[in-house]
Amino acid sequence: MRCLELLEHLSLKYLIILLFFPFSVTFAAEVIIKRQAELDKDKITVADIAEIHGSSIEKEVISDITISSSPSPCKEKRITKEQIAKKIAEFLRNNDVSFKEIKVSGFPFCKVKRICLIIKGENIKSRIRSFFRENYPDVEILSIFVPKVVIPFREYKDSIEIENIGNHYARVVYSIFSKGNLVKKIWITVKIDRKREATIAVKDIPKGKLITYSDVKIEKVPSKKARKSAISLNEVIGKIAKRDIKKGEVIKITDLSPNYVVWRNKPVKIIYDIHNIHIELLGIALENGAIGDIIRIKNISTGKVLICKVIGNGIVKFVYK
Repeated sequence: MRCLELLEHLSLKYLIILLFFPFSVTFAAEVIIKRQAELDKDKITVADIAEIHGSSIEKEVISDITISSSPSPCKEKRITKEQIAKKIAEFLRNNDVSFKEIKVSGFPFCKVKRICLIIKGENIKSRIRSFFRENYPDVEILSIFVPKVVIPFREYKDSIEIENIGNHYARVVYSIFSKGNLVKKIWITVKIDRKREATIAVKDIPKGKLITYSDVKIEKVPSKKARKSAISLNEVIGKIAKRDIKKGEVIKITDLSPNYVVWRNKPVKIIYDIHNIHIELLGIALENGAIGDIIRIKNISTGKVLICKVIGNGIVKFVYK
């Protein structure tokens, strides 16, 4: 079989003798142990941890002999010269193969490290937050717990998918690929909050100010932040700020008071304007009223209670019924 001869088995005892008496014989093949090696696979072969000198057939056979399993990602292990010699001898004996002679030399052991990459939990969180910003702009992330992930590769690609999403939680599938192959899948629970529209101050609004369109805008905010907030500009415009409201704050209904132009127990002018008949009377307001409010007014002359609409400062208009 060319250079490969089916001769007598190469015994372990003979290989060990070669380790300690390297100059006693002439060698046809030599395995030179490296000081250290880095791997990205599950098994350690002779070619991974040594240089092999010899004929092409000797190199081919010896190179692929498995010496040991690889350490876990980011971990190290030592492979001694004796271990290598033993594994070579076992392989040749079990396969009825014998070379002229083999010398195992070089360093007394090889330190083998498994290549790895640590993907920090914060990096994965950042990817998930970006994914939500791009695909679910109406969802606010409240919290994510992600452990660090160790993979036995230096380069990777990832993908994010939503398995399901509700009002308070989303289940995310984070997948890691290397060289096009799926390496790892992680299921991550994300605590979320749905956004809804609220009225926001676009500038500082001092206490007592009459709110106008230039003071506010509608914007989507997390639902918890939007509780009790005004959900339309009509609820805010024309109202009076009861407190100092900072720029960017959500304006709540309780932050506002009506802009009363008619006050309870104060005199008002009543306008009676029906069927081309225009009459102005004096009355007393029985309740406070802002423009547009329907309130009760007492006619001073007759003592009757009239239903009127507030149309100006101290002015009401009789509502015909």
